[in-house]
Amino acid sequence: MSKAKTYDLLPCPFCGHHPLEERWMEHPRRWVITCMNWNCPVGPQVLNRRPGRAARAWNTRDGKAP
Repeated sequence: MSKAKTYDLLPCPFCGHHPLEERWMEHPRRWVITCMNWNCPVGPQVLNRRPGRAARAWNTRDGKAP
């Protein structure tokens, strides 16, 4: 069994709920981080090939809607 490194993820800046980090089903070599709140006004997602970069991108958003 391989060990996956976990990253500390900040809550969603739009609604405050916890995010979910997982491999993207459509492209297994990519990681997706998404807000777990179905009622989030934005429903943000971050994609990257490396989980650390995806986590860094998620944690550095400013909370302003695109």
